[in-house]
Amino acid sequence: METLAVSVIIVNYNGMAYKLASLCMLFIISMNVVLAPRVAALHNRGKMGELHKTLRKITHIIIGLTIPLIMLIILLSNYLLALFGHGFTGGRQALIIISIGFLLNAITGNVDQILNMTGNQKILQNITMAGFALNVLLNLVLIPRYGINAAATASLLTNVLFNAACIFYIKKKLGFYTFI
Repeated sequence: METLAVSVIIVNYNGMAYKLASLCMLFIISMNVVLAPRVAALHNRGKMGELHKTLRKITHIIIGLTIPLIMLIILLSNYLLALFGHGFTGGRQALIIISIGFLLNAITGNVDQILNMTGNQKILQNITMAGFALNVLLNLVLIPRYGINAAATASLLTNVLFNAACIFYIKKKLGFYTFI
């Protein structure tokens, strides 16, 4: 029974931390709506230089908009979590860890959508499935021993590897990095 109670607390803390940190994805998701058709069109016309320039510009905009939001979330983390109840402040470290993961997403750019819009859906599918499997494995191994912060750390590690794999394939298939 005690294990169930701990699991419920971890889900509540981590769930709220994840929801708050997800605000950081607002800019990435918003840019995807505009960016995806443009990426596909430029790729289909073979305009790789223009595609790279567009992606780099959008990534820099996303970074510029996301960093202040993440800094606010980190600086105000106790206050933000307390809005949902004093008990939620126990998820502060998880919120910070998850926010760092979303910062990584901003820095690398819309790597998943880039792969998807340039005919590399199969690669993206494989990276996503491997990331999912890794995340489940890390959670099974780490959460029983380390709790909520282990769940956040597992997500961060999976996110790092997911983004690194996408960056690798974008460089390999398209010949450039999204952020340089």
